[in-house]
Amino acid sequence: MRFSAKQAQLNDLARGIYDWAAGGGANPSTHRIIREVFGSSIGEDALVSVRGRMQSDGAFGALRHDLVSRWRKRMASHRPLSEAEARAFIGELSDSFDHALLYDHGLIASSTYMQRGETSSRDMRMPGTMPCWTLHFTTRGGALFLSRDTEQAVGAGSVMLMRPQAVYHYGLHPRESEWEHLWAIFQPRANWAELLEWNGPNRELSHLQLADASERDRIESLFRALIALGAERGTYRQELQHNKLEELLLRVRGCVGGSERRPLDLRIQRACDYMLARLDHRISIDEVARELSLSASRFAHLFKAQLGVGPKTWLNDQRLQRARKLLLQTADSVAAIGARVGYEDPSHFTRYFSKSMGCSPREFRRTFGGSAEARQAFD
Repeated sequence: MRFSAKQAQLNDLARGIYDWAAGGGANPSTHRIIREVFGSSIGEDALVSVRGRMQSDGAFGALRHDLVSRWRKRMASHRPLSEAEARAFIGELSDSFDHALLYDHGLIASSTYMQRGETSSRDMRMPGTMPCWTLHFTTRGGALFLSRDTEQAVGAGSVMLMRPQAVYHYGLHPRESEWEHLWAIFQPRANWAELLEWNGPNRELSHLQLADASERDRIESLFRALIALGAERGTYRQELQHNKLEELLLRVRGCVGGSERRPLDLRIQRACDYMLARLDHRISIDEVARELSLSASRFAHLFKAQLGVGPKTWLNDQRLQRARKLLLQTADSVAAIGARVGYEDPSHFTRYFSKSMGCSPREFRRTFGGSAEARQAFD
């Protein structure tokens, strides 16, 4: 049976990763394969360190041992892996990987590129085990981040900051064909507290969109300089990296001040709370306006002035956001999920969802992580 170049590549990827996970000898070829799977330019020295931490971590070691045991017989066969088998193995290892093992209480910075259809475009789940902060800066393409209380689409010029122990799920946005982002995982210095407060002290995921092209270029330049320092050898490498990261955070924090909104009118906050509590009901603008003792026209005008969109648009967006979480959290049918967020007609739900995301609810669940692990990420 002849295998395509794509199938042959996936076969090599899966077998190389299996050998690495099973304790086989480390070599530049295997490291190249690992970097390709994770879509990262992380250095060879860093990968050696990650492997050492993997081998010494008892919890991950047990998962790895189980995975290797279940796949040993198939990997020992001379028959090439099918594309489905290769993707299944890579997916299992990726889903079980504890990203905290990337971190060694210093600072690691690198870049990741994802392209639709490639192994590296798999969605990722962060279960709240990271002992450090994470900073992302998107240079091109886009991604979608989902957490228990936040949904955020990111594109070029977006900066994301994740707190330690944040629980979230992210991946290539359904509307995008690629995503490149620069990232750093780090432990902040004692005097950085103010630099890390963007959208409130308890927000697990904070987002900032840089609108000014010169600021984007400056942030990207600083980020790439931070990554380049990681490849240097020398006594003061980590100190230089922390200095560069501090400069980067100072620049970003300076942009936050100009993007802060004025406090939300209490009447609009009440309206939002009222609608969020009734997403599975029919809600009219007149009904919400009566709750606030306002006319419908006055309420709609005030709402748009405060939030930038009309109440109907905002309500529909909130329904679709909740639907996306339910598609990942549950095994409920698409029709049942549509009903739970206020769409009595399944075809209306699918139409609105597809218009919003560029894919149907079923396609979203299948391509963005409808697995058991994804559903558990928000439990």
